[in-house]
Amino acid sequence: MPPTVSSPNPDDGRRPSVRPQALVPLVMIVAVQALVLGIGAAFMLYAMVTGEVWSVPGAIFLTVVFGGGCLWLTNAARGLWHGKRWPRAAAFTAQLFSLVAAGAIVRPFSTLGAVALAVAAVVAMLCLFTRPVVDWTTQEVRADLR
Repeated sequence: MPPTVSSPNPDDGRRPSVRPQALVPLVMIVAVQALVLGIGAAFMLYAMVTGEVWSVPGAIFLTVVFGGGCLWLTNAARGLWHGKRWPRAAAFTAQLFSLVAAGAIVRPFSTLGAVALAVAAVVAMLCLFTRPVVDWTTQEVRADLR
């Protein structure tokens, strides 16, 4: 990926000419989270079709939640990539949910999985608040209001 090239004066309100490098891992993490939720929705749908669920209403609810989360995070990843402002809140909220999930699975399931989930969430949050990413996603906001 080519180096980040921004406008000569970072406070002049112009959009950077190249996407920030910190945006790549952020978008990848959010996209992978969307993929995992999509796989979860497909698995729940498969389990309902094959009769492997204990509670059909619960499985339907989880399928809708996982599918909605998949669509939400897919749009958030695309929005971040295109420099939109709204996906920052969506991505941050998803990372908070990931940290909560990591804390919940650390004891009963997999410590390694929980650590991986937590590290990905922290990396995404750090990338989300770097100055180049904030500039990229607030391009339609005047520089004096940022």
